[in-house]
Amino acid sequence: MSRKSCIYCVLKHIAQAAALLDESRLGYPFHKWYAVGHLAEAESESRDDWPELAQKIRDFRLEIMRIDKGSDWKEPSSDLLIMEACAFGDVQDDIILDNKKNSKQIIVKDGKILKTDTRKEMDKK
Repeated sequence: MSRKSCIYCVLKHIAQAAALLDESRLGYPFHKWYAVGHLAEAESESRDDWPELAQKIRDFRLEIMRIDKGSDWKEPSSDLLIMEACAFGDVQDDIILDNKKNSKQIIVKDGKILKTDTRKEMDKK
């Protein structure tokens, strides 16, 4: 059974999962399972209106849950998942991601993702 879809709730759960996955890499490995729970919530929130998004979230969640990760395994990008959710939900907000690993401005317009690398512009400030 799914619940009424709410894109902002989906984004909230994906963002919380991303924060918990960061914590899991910083010495709190059990936080991965809290993240998995938030991803399941995001999947449930998106199922009615955006079944394709729900499937992408499910695939992301299952990849995080994989036990047999080889040495070449790379964690999927929660930033990309947030961008895709914005596009599915036609969120018109600008989203700024600013950290050492990923400094860029992501703009979603008319359901399309437009990415602009702003690292050089940020260095000038």
